[in-house]
Amino acid sequence: MAQLSPVPDPLALELAQAMHWSRMRHASMRDFATQLRRGMGWKSLSHASIYAWEAGTTRIPAAALVAAARMDGIGVDELLARSADNSARR
Repeated sequence: MAQLSPVPDPLALELAQAMHWSRMRHASMRDFATQLRRGMGWKSLSHASIYAWEAGTTRIPAAALVAAARMDGIGVDELLARSADNSARR
């Protein structure tokens, strides 16, 4: 019997889009990861973790969304709105 694929969680997809949108506004993944790690107050943050967040395979910590929004000089609500607007244009 074939397994059904899980239905994507709309909220998780929205958050993943927002993280991707924020990352794409930076010069490099290294720059983004370093600034995000500092903004979160973490000692380390791997590129693989960020890619997993963007792919929706792992949940994004709230601290990461807040740090990403602050890096762009906006609030989390604006980060979500801008990433949604950007994806609607595609």
